[in-house]
Amino acid sequence: MEGGKIVRNHNLWIAIPLVLTLLLMALPVAADGSTWHGEYYSNQWLIGAPSLIRDDPTVNFNWGAGSPGAPIPADHFSTRWTCSEYFSGGDYRFYVTTDDGARLWVDSQLLIDQWHNQAATTYDAVISLSPGTHFLRLEHYEDMGDAVIRCWWEQGVSFPDWKGEYFNNVTLSGTPVLQRNDPQINFDWGVHSPGPGVDSSDFSVRWTRTQYFDAGTYRFTATVDDGMRVWVDGYLVIDEWWVHPVRSFSGDITLAAGNHSLRVEYFERGGFAVAKLSWERVSAPVPGPGPWYAEYFNNTSLSGPPVLTRSDAGIDFNWGWSSPDWRISSDYFSARWTGTVRFDTSRTYTFWARSDDGVRVWVDSWLAIDGWYDHAPMTFSGDRWLAAGDHYLRVEYYERTGTAEIKVWWDYVPPPPPPPVTEVVVDEQGPGFVWGGTLHGRYNAWLGYGGHIYYTYNNQYNWTNYAKWVPTLPRAGYYEVYAYIPGAYATTGRARYRILHNGIRNDRLVNQGAYSNQWVSLGTYYFNAWNVGGESVLMYDNTGEWPYSRYISVDAVKFVAR
Repeated sequence: MEGGKIVRNHNLWIAIPLVLTLLLMALPVAADGSTWHGEYYSNQWLIGAPSLIRDDPTVNFNWGAGSPGAPIPADHFSTRWTCSEYFSGGDYRFYVTTDDGARLWVDSQLLIDQWHNQAATTYDAVISLSPGTHFLRLEHYEDMGDAVIRCWWEQGVSFPDWKGEYFNNVTLSGTPVLQRNDPQINFDWGVHSPGPGVDSSDFSVRWTRTQYFDAGTYRFTATVDDGMRVWVDGYLVIDEWWVHPVRSFSGDITLAAGNHSLRVEYFERGGFAVAKLSWERVSAPVPGPGPWYAEYFNNTSLSGPPVLTRSDAGIDFNWGWSSPDWRISSDYFSARWTGTVRFDTSRTYTFWARSDDGVRVWVDSWLAIDGWYDHAPMTFSGDRWLAAGDHYLRVEYYERTGTAEIKVWWDYVPPPPPPPVTEVVVDEQGPGFVWGGTLHGRYNAWLGYGGHIYYTYNNQYNWTNYAKWVPTLPRAGYYEVYAYIPGAYATTGRARYRILHNGIRNDRLVNQGAYSNQWVSLGTYYFNAWNVGGESVLMYDNTGEWPYSRYISVDAVKFVAR
């Protein structure tokens, strides 16, 4: 006021709006939708004025050893992002992947607090949100080395069809960059991306779901570029995990009526991307006298279409050196039996399998027996509580070489108790016997124990052939070992029997010419009985006698408990 008059300072009225504008500009801006307001600092403590301000559509950065952008340095920088996002309400899981430190607030709640140096690590936390707009703040700093920061969230979503998990790598590793419900696996993406945040090449997908099937045999067909694997109840139906142009593959499986678990894995290396899966029932349940639908294969891996399918009343076979059928080879074959069996009483059942070679038994989706390796005849068992009603059983078996047998049963039809075993005989034409060397040097004669022997001529110093007897003993303990000497083709005076037992070797020389049609003791030894194949009796054809001057008889070896 000058001289009783009010004097207006026009410069002041101009300055006030300018100051207010600057103050408003300094406040964090909450961008609607999925846009983040980013403030980048040339230090790792978020202090001072930001060196770079920009809007980022998403927080999904892997800068490696580089910079987020000029003028930010490649190391020792920090960033604050803010975002206003509408949520429909419910439980949400927030994820942050960071290298180095990160903190995430939802409204005023500090949800993730990992403010320290670290390699890229993913953290998650759950929060319940009311319907409406919520304010998010994410802070990150980079010390040295690589720089990574990602933030995303998902609602407690159900997946009525296929749960699709998409990864920006070909190994399905780490955290998926996208999860969604896919009504079908029927995609031809060409050279494009499958969805937001997913690369257009070098990505992978895992789909999972539960699907109801009527009883029957189903053929699953995959049309794919590049690799795909398909599991049904943990069984690998299709396995084509390799790089190739678009091709179709199929695999069959027999299913009981009910819900079954499906898992599909896929990767795309480069070029065009195609992933399609379908199935159809190719046959209804096979009628027959028994519960088992049998598939036989001329390989040990149950792969490809079966050579023979039939209905087997039971699984109780001892094919010996023979074959299940003229269409099946006597060695290197496999079989799968599937069936639905009614159990009348709720109780714990013991499932048994005796096999030579490998066997696996599933009860519903539970692996009850897993003896999937080469072995002499062995018995396996597994216990499972079952509710009364129908249950789906699957038995898989393979035969490598030698004799073949498979038997499966469970305790509501108990097998007769085996007689107490006091001796084990390994004959030269039975299980547990191995001939090593050339077959043209092995001769047959129909005499001796069991009415048959092998014999060969001796070598002097270096062996050409050998015989091996491998017992399956019922328990550990001392056993007296005998060799049967026939009445002919046994003239060597220096047959060397080598007894391998409990990690020890003992040699015994036998004058075969001094015996005729009788058991000859080789001594008593301790056997641990679990080292099948390692515990055995060996005999080589190098006797030290003049070459080809003596017969060496190869007949049965007996182990008698003492």
